[in-house]
This record gives sequence, structure tokens and C-alpha cells, in this order.
Amino acid sequence: MFDFIKKNIWLLLGSFLLPVGLLAVAFAFLGIYWGSDTSILAGDAYHQYVAIHTLYRDILHNSNLGFLYTFTNGLGLNLYAFSAYYMGSFFIPITYFFNVHNMPDALYLITLLKFGTIGLSSFVALKNMYKKIPSLLILALSTSFALMSFLTSQVEIIMWLDVFIWLPLIIWGMHALQDFGKRRLYFITLSILFIQNYYFGFMVAIFLIFYFLARSTFQKWSWRKFFDFALTSALSAFTSLIMLLPMYLDLKANNSQAVSQINALWTQNSDLFDLFSKNFIGAYDTTQYNAVPMIYLGLLPLVLALTFFFLPHVKWRTKLAFGALFTLLIASFYLQFLDLAWQGMHSPNMFLHRYAFLFSLIILLLACETLTRYRQVKLWMLLLPFIFLTFAFIITALLGGYPYIYALHVLLTLLFILAYFLGALTFFKKWLPWRPLLIILSLFMAAEAGLNTYYQLSGIKREWNFASRNYYNTQTEFIQPLIANVHSRTGNTFVRTENIAPDTANDGMKYNYNALSQFSSVRNSNSSKIMKLLGFHADGTYLNLRYPENTLIMDSLLSINYNINQFQPEKYGFKQMKP
Repeated sequence: MFDFIKKNIWLLLGSFLLPVGLLAVAFAFLGIYWGSDTSILAGDAYHQYVAIHTLYRDILHNSNLGFLYTFTNGLGLNLYAFSAYYMGSFFIPITYFFNVHNMPDALYLITLLKFGTIGLSSFVALKNMYKKIPSLLILALSTSFALMSFLTSQVEIIMWLDVFIWLPLIIWGMHALQDFGKRRLYFITLSILFIQNYYFGFMVAIFLIFYFLARSTFQKWSWRKFFDFALTSALSAFTSLIMLLPMYLDLKANNSQAVSQINALWTQNSDLFDLFSKNFIGAYDTTQYNAVPMIYLGLLPLVLALTFFFLPHVKWRTKLAFGALFTLLIASFYLQFLDLAWQGMHSPNMFLHRYAFLFSLIILLLACETLTRYRQVKLWMLLLPFIFLTFAFIITALLGGYPYIYALHVLLTLLFILAYFLGALTFFKKWLPWRPLLIILSLFMAAEAGLNTYYQLSGIKREWNFASRNYYNTQTEFIQPLIANVHSRTGNTFVRTENIAPDTANDGMKYNYNALSQFSSVRNSNSSKIMKLLGFHADGTYLNLRYPENTLIMDSLLSINYNINQFQPEKYGFKQMKP
């Protein structure tokens, strides 16, 4: 490993800095940077993740708090199970050096670090799996993976990003296990994924089974390798039970409505040209409801992945196996049962098709398989995918009826396809030496990834809006001194505080006070059900529990001794507290 680092030190550095730089520039064009007037907090980042990171920071600084349970959310929250989805990142301890006032900067920093680490882990994995591919192309491919649309279009969901740090390493580990009988890397990385994020771990585990079977067709079938893979995977799952078992018990106890009903054959809003519409550079429709899957990785990897099926020395059974895997993923975007099966039979609350990254992953892997066999590639094998995609994009733009595809997206996509085709033609005609051509292609791929990233972030800004720093600071400067006053008066006495006009439902987490309101995917549904019966506002799945418009009886019963009240008339039994 040390020899690998020494030999590739500059490329390793580039694989980290290139995604960081492109993402930072895209953010900067939208007015988002360290200390900027516009924060990185969009959607759930404002309503959930900044509060969760602040809670983690408070636990690190306060010996009276712990990682097992908290009363800052609902009637009480199992933090151990909660952390299996929200707080498992190795980067979250960075919050120790921040506070509630500058926590948006912490999320900005952690986001950049995670994207950089995704690029780094992708480069390391791809370089070790596909040693014949030139390093510059590996660098470009790792950047494309780090900045694929699935991540950049949902950049505010910060806890998902860690999954993609481990995913390339898991694939590398599986290759090492399958090809050389080496189990350690696969076992360690898969175990970490299960511990850090059980939800995506479930999807990845399903994919790994299909990918192992497809990849087994490269060689003669071996039951020994299959049992080795199955046993190592099972041991990884057993090792992860330290987190998975409490999480399972919590889900079983608190998510009675977790299984969604299949009420149609087809997924909502699916259409014939969806796959092509989301492979335009910059295509962004929505991350709310009726979204088309976010599958964009890059145009050149897509061309190379399609070229794989024309390679003469790849067995037909291998082409059929990977074609079947492609077909399964595509069918999942259209068939409701398969769509739900990937997601644990639970329909997501927005951010749909959460397994769509697997489509981008298989595109990346097949592109690398093609590049490894570049000597087998003939010009016509590349020409066919170029022609097919060009016509498909034109037909989609003219007849597809996708309002989120603008003329600029079409123009950029066709220009980059033309550029890559000219690059392929240059390679076969030897119009340029190999190394300058590699540099040009890599620069084009980086530019393409950067452009798409900017358009994805612009889509988030239009749909969700990045919160202004001034608004965030106004809320913080108003609420935090009041809570400090409450703490000074109550000491260690257990009381609850609630905001009549809350900024978010997770203000208790953010400002470290015992509260009833909550908004999170992991929650105590049983207590929320009781709260709803007692008159508190809660939605059907208890994703939200809200305090406003509650009664004095409940205040007394649940020890709500303090109200933050800016607008409404004074409540009976409450008196104004001097600062």
C-alpha cells in the first residue's frame, strides 16, 4: 500500500481535490462558500441535519448528555438506533470544533470533504481493480463517480454521502475475494457500511449478489468462490449486528406502517424516454414527488458501457448476465413492486428511486471493463453507441415532452458527444499521440462533471432554496439565549420547553432543550401515536409531531414549563420570564 501511495501520490491528491474544487466552484457560482450570506442548508439540511450535527456536537461537549437516549425530540428518542441512519459518519466528530452559530460552515466543510473522499476511494479502488487503464482516465472516471447526479442533486442529504466512500472499496474487495480469495477488504468495508447506514447497506447487499453472479460468468463457475462470498457476506452482517439488531428492534417496534401497499403495476410518472432524459448534461426535474431516477454519470462512460456488449472476446453468457442486470435495474424504475423491493418495501417520502445509484455504478464498472480491453475495440463498436445515443437524445428532446430539458442541455450534450466521438476517431486514426489525447479527454470529462454539478445545484436552489445565513442567525440569536436562561433556572431538573412558532420541528435538538416536536425518518411512532390521540398534530406515518395549538392540560401532564412565544397572546398559567 505504501508503494502504491508513493507511486501515485499526485494522482491520489488530484482524485481528492478535483471533486472538491469542482463542487466548491459550483457552490461559489450560487453564492455559497465558507461564511457566505447564503448557507448550504437546503430542505432537510435546514430542518434536520444541522440540528442533528449540533446535537452530536453538544454530546461531545457535555458530560451530562449521552449517545444512547435523548429527550430533545418527541417524548424521547433512542439515539443508538437513530445513529444507524443519521449519525454514523466518521466525519461527524468534526462538529466538535463548531457551535450552533457556525454549524452551516461545518456542514459545508464536511460535504466537501466527503465528496473529495469519494473521489479518492473511487480512484484507489478503480486503479487496483483495473490496472491496465491509464491513470488519467481512472482519475476522470473517479471524478465522474464522485459528482454523479444521484449525489449532486441530493447534496443536502449529507449522511448518504458516506455510503459512496465505501461502495467502490466494497466492489474492489469483492473483486479481490472472487479473483484471489482475499476476504479482508470486502469484510471490513461491507461491515462498516452496514454499521454506518443500514438502509443503503440493504440495497448494496442485494446488488452485490446479482453483481457477483454476473461477474462469475467471466470464468468457469466455482461453488467454492460462491460459498466464500456468501460466508464472508454473512459474517459481515453478523459483525454488524451490534448496530443492526438494535436498529431492527427499533424499526419493528416503531414502524407499524413501514410496508407500503402495491396499488399499481407501474411506478408513477414513468415514461418511455426517462433513461435518456436523465442522461442529458444538467437535467434536473425534482427530488420531491414523481421524480425521474437520477442516473447520470457521464456521457463517455455511458458510451463505453454500451460498447462492452460489442466486444468479441467477451463471452455471450457474460453479455447476457450484465444485460440482465441492466434490465432488472431499468425494470425497477418502471415496475412498482421492484421499485419498492429495492427500498425495503417502503415508499420513500420524496427523494425517490434511492437505488438509482446502482445504475450509475454498473455503467462505471462496464466502462472500465471496456477500457481494460481497449485493444479489442474497433471504431464501429464505438460508432454504434454514439449514433444510438445521438438519435435517442434528439428524439427525447423533440418528442419526449420533458419540461426540464432545455435547449442548452441538448446543445451541451450533443457537443460533448461530438467531442468524445472526435476523440475516439483521433485515437483510431492516430492523429494525436496517446498522452495528449488522454489529457484532453480527461479535461473534457472533468468539465462535463463540473457543468452537470452546477446545474444540479441550481435545480436544488430553485426547488428547495438554500437558506440565507441572516435568517439562520436571526433564529439562532433569538432562541439560544432564551434556552440558556432556562438552563440556568432549572439546572438538572427535568422540564420541557416548546416554541409556539418553531423555526423547525427539531429545534430541541439544535438548541439542546427537552422538547416534544420532532421530524425525522427514525422516530418513536408508538409515543407519537399516543400524542396524536392526546391532541397533538401528527401525520399518518408519524414523520412529524408538532406542539403548536396544544392544550394547557397537556402542558401540565408533560411538564412543559416554558414556552417561547413571540406572536400569540399569553397563555393561562404562564408568565413572562425576564432574561
